[in-house]
Amino acid sequence: MVPFLLLYFFTSQNALFWDTIQFGGYVPRWYYDNNFKFPFLPLSYDSGHPPTFGLYLAAVWKLFGMSLFVSHTAMLPFIVLLIAQAVKLGDNLFPQNKKSALLCTAIVLTEAAVLSQCTLISPDIWVIAFFSIWSKCYSKTEQWPPYFGRNCTKLI
Repeated sequence: MVPFLLLYFFTSQNALFWDTIQFGGYVPRWYYDNNFKFPFLPLSYDSGHPPTFGLYLAAVWKLFGMSLFVSHTAMLPFIVLLIAQAVKLGDNLFPQNKKSALLCTAIVLTEAAVLSQCTLISPDIWVIAFFSIWSKCYSKTEQWPPYFGRNCTKLI
């Protein structure tokens, strides 16, 4: 957890990048400026994705103010969820061997795409976090949570 908090600390002032300009900038700003009056985006902002991420970010801005730091902080619950689920996945796959479980967790969390997504204001971290719920539950062969994780991922 500490390395991810350090990563958050050092990247919390990183600007928006590529498609996150739309998902983390234009869309939430439109909802923020219009006080959530209109559920549908104007065609100029609509890329075909459900606007769930933009609504979430605009709601966080309404509560804590619109800033880059607040936007990065809004990603923390999903990063914490990802870390917790990765630890549980390692424990599920290697219940008798804590060293292998820790190694599995480390491999998942140090994968380059996961690390890079944890530094961005992006709906991709939601996808990774909900996929981690599904992976952990699938490894344990639970019934309802995989459907929960899969359906949450569809909302993004």
